[in-house]
Amino acid sequence: MFFKIGDWFFGGSTSFSPGDPQKTGICDSHNYVGCTNVAQYITCYQGKEVGFEDPLVSSMPTVNPVVGSVGRKVKTVHGCLQLEKVPGYKEPLEYFATDNFRYIGTTPHSKYIRVGMVGETDGTLRFGASRYPNDGVVWEVYLAGLSGQYTEISRQTRSGTVDYSNTSLLRIITPNIMSKTRPFMFRIEAFNNGTVQLTKDGERKPFLEFGDGKNHLEMSYIAFTLWKYDVFYFYDCPLNTDSNNIDDTVLLKCSLA
Repeated sequence: MFFKIGDWFFGGSTSFSPGDPQKTGICDSHNYVGCTNVAQYITCYQGKEVGFEDPLVSSMPTVNPVVGSVGRKVKTVHGCLQLEKVPGYKEPLEYFATDNFRYIGTTPHSKYIRVGMVGETDGTLRFGASRYPNDGVVWEVYLAGLSGQYTEISRQTRSGTVDYSNTSLLRIITPNIMSKTRPFMFRIEAFNNGTVQLTKDGERKPFLEFGDGKNHLEMSYIAFTLWKYDVFYFYDCPLNTDSNNIDDTVLLKCSLA
């Protein structure tokens, strides 16, 4: 199954089909054809010397985005920026000042930004009132996409570069919330009353809402990290995007090696 959207994209590999009565070994294009979603079997196709290019990412080398990080920041996924290198969980993080973002929303009661992730699970961001790990605390949002795995909100403090302490504020199961084949885009909104909400693109009701009874949550700085599984991030994303009107299906541009 191929699609022409400027270039040709490979979307499905024939699984079963009636044969064309006029041509031996050819599928009958006037009948039903069952196709395998190639995005779920990238490793298998790569083993057969088929090269893939992620069409969501512009000006990037050919790369499986869930395997490695890109060596520079690029504009991608509907105007977002992509994090050039994702640090490990215990490593010092690069905190971005949200007030310097091109796209930041405000209401009389809140401040919000839009971010995105691609990965099976382990999407992790931290935010706070100052550049961390300076004095103060940050709040960590750990998004889990696997069944039986908990999404967790924590208050984090550190006594050194790699020494940290997490205080759990919320644990909830969120299976299949993330994807290895398409961006999971959402808005994170910090309210003046200290409440924080995360709302998936195209939805009105937040999928996460939390607060901290001991501290007032602020989102002046934000950073991204990873735990066990590879994940890559988009940030400083346009705000006026309605995902209900966007086809975010990932198709793979292919070429024989």
